[in-house]
Parts: sequence; C-alpha cells; structure tokens
Amino acid sequence: MTILAEISDKMPPTAAIIAVALIAAALCSGIALTNRIVAWSMLGVTLLVGCLLAYVAFDEAFVSGPLRDDVWRELGWPWVLAYIIGPVLPAVCVAGVLLLRRRPTTEAPGFPIDRQPAAR
Repeated sequence: MTILAEISDKMPPTAAIIAVALIAAALCSGIALTNRIVAWSMLGVTLLVGCLLAYVAFDEAFVSGPLRDDVWRELGWPWVLAYIIGPVLPAVCVAGVLLLRRRPTTEAPGFPIDRQPAAR
C-alpha cells in the first residue's frame, strides 16, 4: 500500500507565484525606464531567463515532471498556468516600457513643474 503525501503544502500558492512575478516585473520595468540601452539589455535578459524558466515549468507540468499527475490532480490548471506564465511577465512589462518610450510625445520633456513658462 502506497501512501501519497499531499503536494499542495510543498508548492507555492498561485497568488504567491503571481505576486513574485509582478514584483520582478515592476523592478525590471523600473530599471528599463532609466535608459533605452538599459531597457533593450533588460529585455534580452528577461526574455532569456523568463523563457528558460517557462520551459522548465512546461517540462515539469506536461512532459517529465516526477509529480506531474499529482500537481494536476491537487493544484489544477490555474497553478500550472501561473507557473508557466509567471516567469515571462517581466519580459512583457519591459517590452511595454519600450513600446511606451517609442511613442512620440508633443509635450516638452520633464515634469510639468520643471517646465519654464514660454517667453513672450
């Protein structure tokens, strides 16, 4: 007789996976806001690391994970989806920063309080 231990107490909850991904995305996006070259470098790093982690998560969830069936039975598809999508979220946010920086602006650069009134 085999007794299986519950794996749900050994795995992080879905909310924790999403929270860590959002914190990492905010940190990476903040760094990407500093400079365009830094933003492109950050995009490369987040894509590389995020895709590798997402591949490992996909492999564990669908292909060869030792607890694959137990994960699906106890935690379900929301956990698996968060486990796969979470690592890619920082790259998506950095790409969003790059897209926003490319948008042309008609206003003068800087904050409104820093702008000098037009000379008349």
